[in-house]
Amino acid sequence: EIVGRQGCKIKALRAKTNTYIKTPVRGEEPVFLITGRKEDVALARREIISAAEHFSMLRASRNKLGVSFSGSPPTPLPGQTTIQVRVPYRVVGLVVGPKGSTIKRI
Repeated sequence: EIVGRQGCKIKALRAKTNTYIKTPVRGEEPVFLITGRKEDVALARREIISAAEHFSMLRASRNKLGVSFSGSPPTPLPGQTTIQVRVPYRVVGLVVGPKGSTIKRI
């Protein structure tokens, strides 16, 4: 849900932050890999974490249950950094949104 339908949300976030974002594959660890300039990576990280927290709270309030958190990125160029952002598996798709609408809005 963070990624969106056909990755549209992540594509929009990539464009907004000028970063490369590798999304988790279904069934694997819910970790996003973000590569770009340090400040751009930090912005993308904040956006993903914010979306994950938002959707986690929505899901928890609906279910009244607690939320548990549970490929290789491109080689960074000089001046770039790569970080991993772990989100709850259940909200990966939510961050992206239908047809990527959520990521586009971010």
